[in-house]
Amino acid sequence: MRKVHAAMSPGGRAAIVDLVPNPDRVTPPTAAAFSLMMLAGTPSGDAYTFAELERISQDAGFARVELAPPEIGIDRLVIAFR
Repeated sequence: MRKVHAAMSPGGRAAIVDLVPNPDRVTPPTAAAFSLMMLAGTPSGDAYTFAELERISQDAGFARVELAPPEIGIDRLVIAFR
């Protein structure tokens, strides 16, 4: 995210499209299934919640991070603003 932030013009936005589980990590169903798959198949073993993506983005220098409404699709759209 730091490299993305550094490459962007002021006022730019980065879109993160991911299966983002809710803080309970068991809803919505598609994101929960993705989390379980990540748990079983990756060294880190998890998927990022919005709060974690927000912290990662802010640590990289983004000023604002928003979660788009879930009606857009099964994956969630996170937008980070420079």
